[in-house]
Amino acid sequence: YCLVLFFFFSCFFLFYFFFFSSRRRHTRLRRDWSSDVCSSDLARVFAMSFGAEDLWVAPGGRTGAWSNSYISDGLFNYIDNQWTTIPYENLDFILDFTEILVDPNDRNRVYAGSWNNGVVELYNSKVVKIYKEANTDSALQSVETDPSKPIRIGGLAFDANGNLWVTSTEVYNLLCARKPEGAWFSFQFSGFGLNTRVGDVLVDHQDNIWILVPGNGKIGRAACRERV
Repeated sequence: YCLVLFFFFSCFFLFYFFFFSSRRRHTRLRRDWSSDVCSSDLARVFAMSFGAEDLWVAPGGRTGAWSNSYISDGLFNYIDNQWTTIPYENLDFILDFTEILVDPNDRNRVYAGSWNNGVVELYNSKVVKIYKEANTDSALQSVETDPSKPIRIGGLAFDANGNLWVTSTEVYNLLCARKPEGAWFSFQFSGFGLNTRVGDVLVDHQDNIWILVPGNGKIGRAACRERV
């Protein structure tokens, strides 16, 4: 009888430990800091991207007025059945990641767009390069009307030729592209000024580029048939 009670309470303890620890640590032990992604962190998910069996998460965002939220949660990924946090200290202290995209031709290469400081390129979860105005031939532009001069990325997408398409908000170059060899190009659209807010960029099956343009409670669309 005592043996049965011991077995029952042992099972109960193990269930209690793993159930409640999974709500906070995904059933990882406290000493395993590489898997320290909490449910409270995941509540701020703004964008996700899949690559093979990998999942990348951007836990940033922007305010309803399209300003900075100052979220410093870095980036998360789920690779080989393990959650990993890349702290913003390892991402050049960049805040408010709004976009994340795995390179379809190389699952180890990932691009992250922020509402604060341009596009970050990572390889094997390490920062390779941060793309801003100076190293993109001014294809990416800072918001002139904001004293902090942020580079606000609205969307990221790859086309069939491996070009990376990027939207930026409240600048002249609403759409940019980075070729596989590294050259950057920019596009402007008549009728759109510095106050234009743009969201995501999409590539259809015919490789046309579409930009989401929110406004007046509606979603507008602008198509670009340019080729780089």
